[in-house]
Amino acid sequence: LGYLHCKRPEGIDPQTPLVLAPGLSMTDSSDPTPRIQQYSNSRDALIAAALDCIVTTDAEGRVVEFNPAAQSTFGFTREEILGRDLGELILPPEQRGAHRSGLERFQRDHRSAIIGQRLHLEALRKSGERFPVELTVTAYINADGGQEFTAYIRDLTERELERTRREEVASQLAQVTE
Repeated sequence: LGYLHCKRPEGIDPQTPLVLAPGLSMTDSSDPTPRIQQYSNSRDALIAAALDCIVTTDAEGRVVEFNPAAQSTFGFTREEILGRDLGELILPPEQRGAHRSGLERFQRDHRSAIIGQRLHLEALRKSGERFPVELTVTAYINADGGQEFTAYIRDLTERELERTRREEVASQLAQVTE
C-alpha cells in the first residue's frame, strides 16, 4: 500500500486538519481504479455503520452525505436533504447567521473557530424539536479538488435526561436529609 502524497493547497491554514485517503498512491504506475473503488466501498460501509451522525457538506453548506444515523436522529431521509442547505434544516434560526458567516470566512481566509473543536450546542429535528448535540467538524479537499466539511454529531438527549434525573434524585435526597 502506498500513501497519497500531496502538498497543502495554497492559502490553507497549517492548523486546519486535512483528511487524506490512506492506501492510495498517485505515484504508482498501476491502475489505481480498483484500489480507489475498494477505498470508496470501505468508506461508505464505515459511514453507513456509524452510530453517530455523519453529515458532509460542500463549500456552500449544501449536504452531499447524510448517513443512516443522521436520518434517524434528524428525521430527514437522505433524498430529502441531499443538495439542500444544512444550516437552514438542522440549525436553530439564531445560529444560522453565525454558520453562514463561518462558511464565508473559511472560504475567504481558511480559518475557523470550530474546526477540530468539540462543541455542545442545540440542533433541530425535522419536526422542529430542539435537542442537545455534541459536534465536531473537519475540513478537507475532496478527490475532485473541492472543499468539503464533515460534521460528526452525537445526540445528547439521553445523556441530558439522565443527568437531569440524577440531579432530581440528589435534590430529593438532600431535602429528605435536611
